Amino acid sequence: MDNLTKFIILILSILIITYTNFNSKNKFRVNMACNGKLNIFITVLLLVMLLVYDYKIGLFASILFFSIIYTNSNKYEGFVNYFSK
Repeated sequence: MDNLTKFIILILSILIITYTNFNSKNKFRVNMACNGKLNIFITVLLLVMLLVYDYKIGLFASILFFSIIYTNSNKYEGFVNYFSK
């Protein structure tokens, strides 16, 4: 494993760890880049290309992608009562 691969894995792992600590403004910006059917298709295509190129980098990038997709701060879970005043 060369130094470039180690550096990319280090950067991706730092992004995975620190993504939950981003403020809501930055999370919204990153989330906008990953929302939409076309954006998801292009991102998944890039992930597949990364997996073919180097599986370790592709694995870390896919973990980062899915943590961005499934850590959405704008969604509320549970029942929302729309009829209350």
